[in-house]
Amino acid sequence: MFCQKCGKEIPDGSVACNFCGEKTILPAKKETSYTQVFEWAVAIGVLGAIYGFVSSMGFIAGFVVFLIGGFIIALVGASIYDMCR
Repeated sequence: MFCQKCGKEIPDGSVACNFCGEKTILPAKKETSYTQVFEWAVAIGVLGAIYGFVSSMGFIAGFVVFLIGGFIIALVGASIYDMCR
C-alpha cells in the first residue's frame, strides 16, 4: 500500500502514513448481495427440476427440494464468505 500524498510504501491497513502523517483511505468492505443469493438458489432449484424430471422424483418435487436446499447452501455460503473477508 502506498501513501496518496507522499507516495512512500506503508503497511497494509495503516490509518495514516508513517512518513507524512496523511490519513489513508481504506476500501469499504463489500457485502454479498442477497439478490446474488436468490439467483444461486433459483439456479440450484432449476437443476433440481431437471434432475426431478429425469428421475422418478417428478419435476415439481425436484424443483422444490433443490430450491430449498439451494437457499440454505447459498445463505450459508454468503455468510461464510462475508465473515472471511
